[in-house]
Amino acid sequence: MHAHLKPLYWREPSTLISARELIGTPGFLCGKAFLKYYGIKPNTMRAYFDTYIG
Repeated sequence: MHAHLKPLYWREPSTLISARELIGTPGFLCGKAFLKYYGIKPNTMRAYFDTYIG
């Protein structure tokens, strides 16, 4: 069976592990740091879909 009967929701991890020189760059920002970097307000649909912060 290729389809899921119940949808799965992906959430980014609260912690991302990276090389030291990549810390603070867009690919390795998560949560509040991601929202602040891109100017996204928390508790909005955009925040819900882009981060683990709903």
